[in-house]
Amino acid sequence: MLHLAQKTPGRRNTAFTVYLGAGVVLVTLAILAWRQTHIWHDSTSLWSHTVAVTPDSVMANNALGKELSRQRRFDEAVPYFKKVIELRPGDALNRASLAAVYLN
Repeated sequence: MLHLAQKTPGRRNTAFTVYLGAGVVLVTLAILAWRQTHIWHDSTSLWSHTVAVTPDSVMANNALGKELSRQRRFDEAVPYFKKVIELRPGDALNRASLAAVYLN
């Protein structure tokens, strides 16, 4: 990056432009990272966001169902396990996850 920042005869100081551009990129990435921390606050918020964005994701629905079950929020977990079974009806493990919720 140093060679990009050297002064070129007959041109404005490119160092300022390069460093300003790098600063803008860094600030933009910091803002985006800060916004992501709200989504990645905890497993429930992460998987809830993922299901909202990709509602037909087997992995996201299953993970959210498991996370809600882990928190003993069984009634809330049922629809996610049912969605997983709808998406992959032949998978016995998914049916077992739903059965485990009903047993609790």
